[in-house]
Amino acid sequence: LCSASRDVDLCRERDWVEGVRRSAEGVQVDLRCHACDLPYDRDELEGRLVQSVRQLVMSYSQQDLRCNKCRRSAAGMLTLHCPCSGTFQHATPPDAVMERLRALEGVANFYHFEWLAEELASHLPEPEPEEGPGVEEVEPASVTV
Repeated sequence: LCSASRDVDLCRERDWVEGVRRSAEGVQVDLRCHACDLPYDRDELEGRLVQSVRQLVMSYSQQDLRCNKCRRSAAGMLTLHCPCSGTFQHATPPDAVMERLRALEGVANFYHFEWLAEELASHLPEPEPEEGPGVEEVEPASVTV
């Protein structure tokens, strides 16, 4: 039993990226320990990533609002302005959370982590349909009353 521990960058770790093989039969993912060369448990890895998504979303939704001037936390639930006349805003901006979720979406797609992709789909907005050649706009139907 190996007890080696390390952080892995799923986007840049050469050994892991090369462990993903695509063929006509599908995708085969071979993720191995750097110390003992035993395969990692994919379900365990995916479970940890799903847990990190849930933790990120929970911490974002429960964060304090902070004043953009004095950095004081909002004391009241419905207060729009701080006593120093600054405005309250999220301590972690929504764009930072979305960027992290999009990066994890790329990991889910690359490594074929279906559970992670499903979890992310419940938090990410639906992509807007693209307009282009062959895509026609439909006129709204008129109704006579």
